[in-house]
Order: sequence, then C-alpha cells, then structure tokens
Amino acid sequence: MKTAYIGMSCDPPHEGHLKLIERVENLGFEPIIVLNSDSFIRKYKNREPFWNEDKRWGWFEFMGYEVEFVDKDRQRLTIEYHNPDVIVVGTDWMKPEILPQLGIDEDFLLANNIGMLFLTRTPGISSTELRNKDER
Repeated sequence: MKTAYIGMSCDPPHEGHLKLIERVENLGFEPIIVLNSDSFIRKYKNREPFWNEDKRWGWFEFMGYEVEFVDKDRQRLTIEYHNPDVIVVGTDWMKPEILPQLGIDEDFLLANNIGMLFLTRTPGISSTELRNKDER
C-alpha cells in the first residue's frame, strides 16, 4: 500500500484533522501521522502548546490512530525514515516556504520519488479558532 506522510500540529485536534486523514485513506494511502512536538510549537509558532503532546497523543489514540512526534530539526530525518509516496499538506500551507519548513527541497523530493498532495481544509473549523474561542 502507498503511504502518505501527514505532518501537522493539531493543537488542539478537531474533526477537520480526522476528515483529512479519512480523505487520505479514501485516496488509497496508509497515513503516517506525525505531529509537531511541544518544542516544535514553541519554536515555530512562538507560543505554548494549547494541548500538550500527551493530550494530543491520547486524543488520536482514542480515535484509533497511531501518531508520532517530531521536532523541527528532525523533520527531514523523519521523512527519510518513513520514505512516503506523498507528503500531504493543506492548501492553507501551499506556500513557497513549506518545503524549507519541512527541511527539504524539490531535489530531495525528486531524488526520493516523493510527491506532494495538497488537500483543502475543512471549512468552518480550525485549531486557531478553537484556541481563540476557548481563551475568551
């Protein structure tokens, strides 16, 4: 079976994340779910995690999915380890800086025969909106 690397923060996780995983499965891929670690969120997003790694891991386990965590400086190594057929990215992250954020470039994708799969996000729900709503 072909594999799809899905890297995301899921802080907090929500129905849209599940729908993304289901869409990947419906396209015939086995999802490899890699969540950004708490230290990644602190460095890259410049804030404390809303849900810590244990809570996010527990949510996905409850939903029936295995996940692993990655630090910002280990993204490329994690992608190399899994050697997926595609890397899944939401269209909200369809920006030139997505490859450098992952620690890879087009040459890496070509050398490893990895494609990019951009999927639209679920309308009306986002982790940012949930955090902002809960902080009020």
